[in-house]
Amino acid sequence: MKRIELIEPADGFVTPPLQKHTWPPEREVGSGKPAGVFDWDNLQIVGMDRSQPHPVLLTWRRPGLGFGHITYSVALSLSPDLADSRVITTSKTKAEFWHPFLGRKYYWKVSALRFGKIQAESPVWSFTTDPTPPRWIRVPGMTNMRDIGGWPLQGGRP
Repeated sequence: MKRIELIEPADGFVTPPLQKHTWPPEREVGSGKPAGVFDWDNLQIVGMDRSQPHPVLLTWRRPGLGFGHITYSVALSLSPDLADSRVITTSKTKAEFWHPFLGRKYYWKVSALRFGKIQAESPVWSFTTDPTPPRWIRVPGMTNMRDIGGWPLQGGRP
């Protein structure tokens, strides 16, 4: 069976923080231009919502399987045996993983399928998400949605 080469995130990699919260926004990297237009009278950014989280981007190389439609199945799990996997299906050689837990180690594997049969697989790799809170949640049409669950309460209860 052919092997799929995983690219990103690299095995054992720790992601950068999945959200940024700075005011005023930083300049766009390399351009020297501001990341947004400022409305200083109302303290708003016009044109860009900086409270949205970033996904973890998963990428791999297409295996040499000739012509024809290939579907990829990306399994993500908190356990090395990929038990209780969350599966992302795509026809591209990349996938976005939204809303991971912060500071957790994830395991992932990609399978290439043609007509529902596995044609190629990758090895299992792992990455760890940066632990920097808050954990912002992407909800279309909403801004500044945060997950504050799991923080210890009085008496040490989660």
